[in-house]
Amino acid sequence: MATSPDLSLIAGYAGDHKGDLFKKMVLGMEAGQHLTILPNVKDQTPLINLRTTKGLRPYTPTPLYESELQYAKRTLTTGLGKKEFLLDPQAYRNSYLSKYMGASANDNRIPFEQFTNEVIVDEFGDEINTDVIYFGRDKSRFTVLDPAIINAAGALRFVDTNGVRDYYIVITTTTAGDNPTNAAAKFRKINGRAVADGLEVHILEAIAGGKAAVTVGEITNVEDEVFAVPAIQKVYRALDPGYRKVLNYAFMSYDTFDKLNDDLEEKQKYTVTDPSTNQVMEMALYVPGTNRRLIAVACGWMGDSERIIVTQKENVIIGCDLLSDANQINTNENLWTIEMGLLFNVGVNFALMDAVAYNDRD
Repeated sequence: MATSPDLSLIAGYAGDHKGDLFKKMVLGMEAGQHLTILPNVKDQTPLINLRTTKGLRPYTPTPLYESELQYAKRTLTTGLGKKEFLLDPQAYRNSYLSKYMGASANDNRIPFEQFTNEVIVDEFGDEINTDVIYFGRDKSRFTVLDPAIINAAGALRFVDTNGVRDYYIVITTTTAGDNPTNAAAKFRKINGRAVADGLEVHILEAIAGGKAAVTVGEITNVEDEVFAVPAIQKVYRALDPGYRKVLNYAFMSYDTFDKLNDDLEEKQKYTVTDPSTNQVMEMALYVPGTNRRLIAVACGWMGDSERIIVTQKENVIIGCDLLSDANQINTNENLWTIEMGLLFNVGVNFALMDAVAYNDRD
């Protein structure tokens, strides 16, 4: 029996162009443009930093060996994320795309097989961008939900239903008997975030380990409170001067970036300036008072977070496995539909925490 042509085209394109599709996805992700891609990470890879201790002194003929090599290692760990769905060519028949289908009632060709695959993979990348890069919480951090006990706000729990786990964060402290079904408002399903640890986790662990956040407070741009420009400057100036010799970036949410723009507009309203000279690229600008060594960047991947992260873009690594077959697009042709599944390996971490400064807002 002949295979429906629509299924063959979709499945064939996904198989033939898997590598190109995933490459386009990673490079098209907003975080992929802001940060640094490490393309050959299978599961874990060390991010090694090497430095020497001070030892300069006036010459004497006696060797003293007062300096030594110091290695600092952080680990970039990736997790496997997946997404599965059904494609039904008949769904096109009742849409504006029906005019692109075959003339025959038996010709179920899906139009634009390349476009369809690219949109599917791009949307997959968008979920990684918004769920994993900053807000990710590896699935190992979740414990089974026990409805009989009180679960505090912020607790990470999973519910196992017939061997399928769903991952939740507790929004409001529960009472005995609460679960995601009978108290849905107290839980938020975050399956996407459970793929791998994001940057927020690494910052919170650094704070717990003694690397303090810069005290700034909530940015309001209200008199006698906190304004955006000095707040961002304060975080930047907390960096060791050695790291300020090169270009750094202040990664922030769109909301914080808007507050920065509002503060700049207010401060510059009585001066004659050309705003375009301060614009580095779309949704990015130089922060005044940094000698153009700091670029503020609006990041969709930071969602509604009030955190400001200042570091070099080369210090924030997104690990993936573009160079091997760990990333998969699998298809299975049924009688009327096609099953499609995507599998992608991804993780993110800072290479050197000493080169990072951040404020005290989540």
